[in-house]
Amino acid sequence: DLLGLPVGTPLPSLSARHGRPSVVTPSVVEQRRWEAWAASSADMRGLSSVVGTAGWPPGLHVFNAFGAPTPEAAAGVLRGVRDLIASIEAAARGNVDGPRSADVPQPVRSQAHNLAEERAFVPLRVPDPARSGHGDARSSMLRCEHFREYGNQYHSLTYFRGNENIPAVMDPILGALRELDEIKALTGGANGGLQWKMTLNHYRARPNVTTAGAAASGRSNDDDDDVALAESGGALFPWHTDLAANGEITAIATLLAPAKLEFAPHADLQTDVPTQVTADPGSLVLLSGPARWEWVHRAVPHARAAGKERISLVLGCAPAAAARDGDRR
Repeated sequence: DLLGLPVGTPLPSLSARHGRPSVVTPSVVEQRRWEAWAASSADMRGLSSVVGTAGWPPGLHVFNAFGAPTPEAAAGVLRGVRDLIASIEAAARGNVDGPRSADVPQPVRSQAHNLAEERAFVPLRVPDPARSGHGDARSSMLRCEHFREYGNQYHSLTYFRGNENIPAVMDPILGALRELDEIKALTGGANGGLQWKMTLNHYRARPNVTTAGAAASGRSNDDDDDVALAESGGALFPWHTDLAANGEITAIATLLAPAKLEFAPHADLQTDVPTQVTADPGSLVLLSGPARWEWVHRAVPHARAAGKERISLVLGCAPAAAARDGDRR
């Protein structure tokens, strides 16, 4: 029942050809595989989680292999996200129309973000690689706000507001999300009434300075990790509660490398132990209810991801009227 569908009914899958959700009727073998996967993934607490002093956050859900994509579909999403990152970086350099362009976007101070220190972003218009030249009727230009350095010097964040600005590469993930009861409940089952926002977090690989001539310095990759993490209190992303404007839920999809997500009722833990969840590549962590609104969370390094590139795609949504009111505020 991970996708809001009872076992034995047609299952949502990610179409490798079209990159959009489709419904297929599984064979007996596929159904048994699905049942085995669902049984092993339905409750992650005993597999890759540590329940902290305050217990399991109400409204926190963890799904492995979210949407049960085919390998081809999963690889297509990763390619699409990489293309999107390249498009964002080109726009930030001011060379969307070629290297001769001198119109470089200028930084703007952020008035609303979830870090203690001020951050600057550049407002961008970014070509959507998944729409351009593919016959997609939606606009091929996306509006977004890009922070070159957000949590630390290796962390870039790009924020997309509104359905018209959600990159097309997110279509498969959105299709699977819309099957969840937590999403259906926001509009009484009428999915068309939701406004979505999306945050792309790109944690760039940290250079290994022990290679080549830099080895003589005596520094290691761990030293670089320490410098980067010290900027954000030892975390990839420090303790925070997502902005109210992001919507009623938070859905975090992880690509490339795992991360540990920690949850606590407050950031001043002292002797308390936070609840810890491993977000493996392909997983989705959903925050709703108290987990979304009352608990704080952060991303911390995972031993299997030290110094590696990682991408997280964070989606939020709210009924259309509430989303418009939130933006006005």
